[in-house]
Amino acid sequence: MAGSVDLTVDGAIANVKLNNVARRNAMTRAMWRDLTDLFTQLSRNSDIRAAIISGSDGNFAAGADISEFKEVRQSGESAVKYDENTEAALCAIDDVPFVTIAAIDGFCIGGGISIASACDIRLSTPEAKFKLPPARLAIAYPFDSLVRMVRIIGVANCKRMLLTADNFEATAMEVYGFVEVVEGDVLDVALSMALRISTNAPLSITATKKILSAIEGESLEAARGVANAQRDLTLSSNDYAEALKAFIEKREPRFRGI
Repeated sequence: MAGSVDLTVDGAIANVKLNNVARRNAMTRAMWRDLTDLFTQLSRNSDIRAAIISGSDGNFAAGADISEFKEVRQSGESAVKYDENTEAALCAIDDVPFVTIAAIDGFCIGGGISIASACDIRLSTPEAKFKLPPARLAIAYPFDSLVRMVRIIGVANCKRMLLTADNFEATAMEVYGFVEVVEGDVLDVALSMALRISTNAPLSITATKKILSAIEGESLEAARGVANAQRDLTLSSNDYAEALKAFIEKREPRFRGI
């Protein structure tokens, strides 16, 4: 089957490439499964500090591979299984303890937007095009993906994207708060950001992600409990002691994630 999800690791940075060039990197069912497996494995690698997701040959991802739908999404039951398969991949991205950055160029449509939504940071070229096309396919956008989009750009902007099924320019998506439009090579900008992030304390990065996720999805009291637990964990860490020592010695701290 065409399509792959390719991984290269350079030091503390994982580079994840969506690769289905003939279909502008549209995601096949196998690619969704590969994405799940890849991020599940990366989450267990304590050396990884950031991951960059990009697409091959000038496009991020032109949604799901619709050519498969007659086979894998032809009934309510098969659609549920397909959406569960997709959501597993998005949750795998969501759940990693390190930072994820989407480097977006070209088409970012449907499932491509879902992948970008699951990332912590989204960078885009000025030329990128965004679209949510369920209304052109007579289907409903998956619930969990819609929740992510609403949290990022709000209900009104989601309505406009989904009800019109129009193409949206990167500048509009920046106004909506979905992406930061950058000049130059978006992968270079993403790598520079990832390298800066990789010098920060990994326990603080993980704590921030867990606390913000709790604030979004739980009651404030429950989120406060998560925040207090993360506070205690970081304050008792070797990295916290190293940060204080480095400050006194006027040098850069050497964090180890413990």
